[in-house]
Parts: sequence; C-alpha cells; structure tokens
Amino acid sequence: MLGAQTKWAGLFRLHNEFKSVHERIMWKKIQQVLDRLESRWALYSLLGVGGTISAISGWIAAKTAWLSAYGAITWWFAALLGGALFAFTFLAIAWGRWKFIQARSIDKWARNVDAVNPMEREFRNQRLNLADLANPISKIIEGKRFIGCELIGPVTILLGPTNSFRKSHFFRVNMIPLKDNVPMAPIYTMVGCEIIESQIMDANILFPRRIVPVLEAGFPPGALSYVGLTGFAEIDNRGFNTEE
Repeated sequence: MLGAQTKWAGLFRLHNEFKSVHERIMWKKIQQVLDRLESRWALYSLLGVGGTISAISGWIAAKTAWLSAYGAITWWFAALLGGALFAFTFLAIAWGRWKFIQARSIDKWARNVDAVNPMEREFRNQRLNLADLANPISKIIEGKRFIGCELIGPVTILLGPTNSFRKSHFFRVNMIPLKDNVPMAPIYTMVGCEIIESQIMDANILFPRRIVPVLEAGFPPGALSYVGLTGFAEIDNRGFNTEE
C-alpha cells in the first residue's frame, strides 16, 4: 500500500513539473507573439501616420489654386515634402529621447559608487567619487594608488606635477592647460597619486602646462586632447586643440 502511494505521489509530482514547464514554454511563446505584434504595430503606425500626412499635403496642394496650376507634379512634390518633414520630426524626437535616456542612465550609474575610507592609501577595482577621496579641509587627494578603478565626478580638479598615469583613459573629461604658477581659488587638487589601468570620468582637469610631457608619457600617442593650447608645438599641431 505504501509503495502504491509513493508511486502515485511521484507521478503527481512529475505531472506538476511537466505542467509547469509547459506553462513556461507557452508563456514564452505568447510573449514572443506579443513582442512581434507590438513592433509591427509601431512600424505600421509610423507608416500610416507618415502616409496620412503625405496624402493630406498632396490634397492641400491639389486644392490650392496657384499650386494646382502646375499639375500633378506639384501634388507629388507636396506629398513627398510632407512625408519628409514628418520623418525628420520623428527622428529628431527619437534622437532627443535617446539622448535623455542615455544621460539619465549615466547619471544614475555614476551615483552608484562604493563607500570609501579617505584614509586608505590604495584602492583596487572600485567605483569612487573623486570628491569623497579628498581631505575635507584642504581638498587635496594625496599619495593614493588606484588600480583598475573608476574615478567619477562631476568635479573640477587640479593636477599637480607628481602624479603618474599608466594604461588609463578619460571619458567625458575636459583637459584644460593653465599657465604655470597661476594662483587658483580653492579647488580639488591631486598630488602624488598613481592611476593604473583606471578611468577618470565626468571631470574638468586643470594642470600647469609644464607637466604636459608627463601626462603624454602615460597615454598612447595622440590619445589626449586639450581645451586650449599647451605651448608644445608638436602637440598643438595635432589638430585636436581649439583656438585660444
């Protein structure tokens, strides 16, 4: 008797598992069909609206006396122009929405940084806010080593002459050369740091012109571009720089 109950319990469990798998497969197929219908509906809606605007443009041209005098070619041209204007407007709106979504995604991602102890001397494989690393009074980031890190702003930071870069790169960074010994208002300053296989993002980086060779040595040739002239002809003539 116990064996029969065990057998029926096993069969019942197997039936339920089969039913669950079957339901998942069916739901996946339904989702695929709905996705296809949604994409096709969006395409047909776009074509339908564009075609309607073209037809209305042609009809208006046909009913306008001074345009109608030129014959069917005018109607065709008006319809074509209406469709082109609609397509341009649609693409402009789509591009604007894409840029908005991209900016919002980057902003949300940049805010997702690791908690940091600013007294630490070395950081590995972390996403860090540059401002969190500075001394809260002097605003100096000094003597730190970053390996495989993402260093994120927004921040304006002055580079001292004793930093070193190896196999690192910048994203959304403005490199701004300054005349040597220019007095600066209190801003964040980075001194004596090593940045290795890391990325600095969303920052304005100020630096005295005399350290340009040090910066260039830490990056592949031509990788850096500058806002303004560096004072080094071989760099300023690369075509990356803006006019002063």
